[in-house]
Amino acid sequence: MSRRSLLLVVTLAAVGPVAAQASQEVTIVIPEVERIQVSAGTRTLAFVRPPEGGPFADVIDDAGSYDVTVNTSGNKITAALDAPFADGVRLSVRLEAPPGAVSHGRVELATEARDLVTGVGGVAAAELSMTYTASADPSALPNGAGETHVVTYTVTDQ
Repeated sequence: MSRRSLLLVVTLAAVGPVAAQASQEVTIVIPEVERIQVSAGTRTLAFVRPPEGGPFADVIDDAGSYDVTVNTSGNKITAALDAPFADGVRLSVRLEAPPGAVSHGRVELATEARDLVTGVGGVAAAELSMTYTASADPSALPNGAGETHVVTYTVTDQ
């Protein structure tokens, strides 16, 4: 064996098996999710003529629902009207609380946000009940085809 051949054999034996390796950092980013969605469509609450000398009976619409998804903690759901209804007319809403939260029951709405549900966090719930109640004093004036206002629901920190 020549000297050159022997050196090559020794070098290969010293290196041993060859392995390749690489590493990489992976970052996963999860954004805050605070979402509320109400059932589609316009709600209409129409009073019926009261009996002679009697008051208006409250009108209840419990056909609505809402979905809420929140992956943070310490949140609440509020609602506010874009403008007040006419004198003598009131609108209230009651939201079913998602698991782990507390409903404030029937809450009369106003132009400033009112708390409806507190303790909302880490939840994805669908088809939760939403009940509107319209009330009118005997002094409420006729309003033809009706008076429409927007109710805005918000998920916010407590």
